[in-house]
Amino acid sequence: MLLQRDHYKVFFDTSRDGMYITTQEGYFVDVNLAFCHWLGYSRIELLRKHVEDILALPTERRRFRHEIEANGAVTGFRIKLLTKAKEEVGCQINAVVLRDFQGEVDGYIGMVRPLRSVSETQQFSLALRGSQDGLWEWDLRRNEMDFSGRWKALLGYASFELTKNVSEWFDRVHPEDITAVKQAIQTYCRGEGAALSSYFRMKNKAGDYLWMLVRGVGEFDEHGKVLRLAGSLSNITAHIKMVENLKTQEEALEHRNESLAQDKAALARFFSGDVLARILQGGVSATRESLGNAAILQVKINRIQGLWKTVGADKYASFLNELLTDLMDLTYGRGGSVNKILGDTLLISFGAPLGQEDDLERAVALAQEFLGYRMTYNDVRPDWLTSDLDFSMGLSWGEVFSGTMGSVHRLEYTLLGSPVTRASILQSLAERLRLPLLIDDPVKTATGLRFPLVPLAAPLRQDGKPVKVPAGVWVLEDPKD
Repeated sequence: MLLQRDHYKVFFDTSRDGMYITTQEGYFVDVNLAFCHWLGYSRIELLRKHVEDILALPTERRRFRHEIEANGAVTGFRIKLLTKAKEEVGCQINAVVLRDFQGEVDGYIGMVRPLRSVSETQQFSLALRGSQDGLWEWDLRRNEMDFSGRWKALLGYASFELTKNVSEWFDRVHPEDITAVKQAIQTYCRGEGAALSSYFRMKNKAGDYLWMLVRGVGEFDEHGKVLRLAGSLSNITAHIKMVENLKTQEEALEHRNESLAQDKAALARFFSGDVLARILQGGVSATRESLGNAAILQVKINRIQGLWKTVGADKYASFLNELLTDLMDLTYGRGGSVNKILGDTLLISFGAPLGQEDDLERAVALAQEFLGYRMTYNDVRPDWLTSDLDFSMGLSWGEVFSGTMGSVHRLEYTLLGSPVTRASILQSLAERLRLPLLIDDPVKTATGLRFPLVPLAAPLRQDGKPVKVPAGVWVLEDPKD
């Protein structure tokens, strides 16, 4: 399902569950109010923290990363967090990885819910009561195991048979599988997995080997040492045979899904939801190479580069991120694509790689909307912003080449052609002349008289010096005038 960014943001901000986004390195990128309120921090305070700053056991982060990066997601991951008052709170996390356009892990987004004060092993055991799985509990301090009647029955034994000796389990594991089983337990006990899970062959009372699946969780002390393990044993012989029969079909489907997921991940960085939907419906080859007319709009936020020196890095970053978010949301709302973000400059396109009849009209309308946004923002701009918000824009129209290009080190979707160059030149000229928007002749010719365009008057001067203006440059009348 493809969601517009504003829909996602509303869900993220208003969720009653705590939600967060972090980088792969563990730094917070975004948190919602529920998460802040639950832990007792302000949003700014959390955004300045590392994940390990709020973990009761910082070593648990290694277990979380191992699980989520191995599977792409975690469900019901249990962990203890520290509130601002240094109180430990048990919680459950559901999270997925975020990937960059090359498919590499870029960070994580998750939802956090507090748990009742019940140990993890107790919860696991309670969840399995009444199931068809065999239950087991292992007290590592005494090195004793309790097996349920169902556990014994799975192997053909009566409820009064078998002792509490650990060998009752391990001596029945197939010799070729015993090393892997012990390694899985050791790995979990080192904190490198959200739960214990391993499948292996196990000999029953009749001497036959059955495929079994063992699952479990542990109870850890404050130093991260496992005190007790509890879990289940399931007979998965029939499932193993089914998996073997379907292996070829699943491998083919997995390959196709991975390819589609990588394409979606790459495209979602540049295109709005409706554009992305049309691209995928038309086939991913549309993104590889395309040639056609497109409107190119380059937008720069003027005179803000030195602002961090007076307001500080945090306030500057928040201001710029919120401003760019608004501009991108306006762009996506018009069906445009943000192809590049270069600091305070956006490169926006309409018509690449797939064109529509009204691409140019929507590009001009977006430029007008930016000017209207500027006026509204300046009416309510914060006191620390000493000068009005100002844009300089260049809009061009013509044939462009679009495609995914680069090297094995870095691939990006990009645009090439005269309109891209002209849009950049016009934006730079608009900035020098302190004009909001300059448009080239192809735009004027293609739009006719549908927009209020006037020729750029000459001669023009900047700081008393004449400015060379190329022929065929037009101005869109500024709504503030």
